[in-house]
Amino acid sequence: MVEIGYLDILQIAQTIGIVGTLLITLYFSNRQISGLSVDLETKVLSDLDEKVHRLEEHMLERPELARASKCNQ
Repeated sequence: MVEIGYLDILQIAQTIGIVGTLLITLYFSNRQISGLSVDLETKVLSDLDEKVHRLEEHMLERPELARASKCNQ
């Protein structure tokens, strides 16, 4: 029969601790990455909305631009 000594138990506990730490790090890094992608998507959509708003303002100030763009389509 295999006898498990005190040092073996400490090595197993150390290995479990290292693997557990890696799993916790992986979990939180995935959460952070998904949060960053949401932040990036929000920023892109906000920038796009701002550009469309400015384009609409230009077309209200100069209606000939709106007519010219409809003719080109």
